Amino acid sequence: MTWDPDARLAPVDRVRARRVADETILLHLDQGSYYALNEVGAELWEGLEEGRTLGEIMARLLDRYEVEDETLREDLERVVGELLERDLVV
Repeated sequence: MTWDPDARLAPVDRVRARRVADETILLHLDQGSYYALNEVGAELWEGLEEGRTLGEIMARLLDRYEVEDETLREDLERVVGELLERDLVV
């Protein structure tokens, strides 16, 4: 995936999410597969559910965590790519 801060992705209708401690567990009902997100991934997911752009989500995470912009962007790009690949978001 090429990083686009203006992109708005949305969870697939057939995916259920549940926050457990610092993680979010995703269940794709059609595939029967699970996917776990760490604390930062969980906040990414919440931002997607709220309809935020990737740039808005990244800005919120930069305010919250001590991390370099480039490092966070690369991490978000990787996770978003995995979510797309697993048909968890559109």
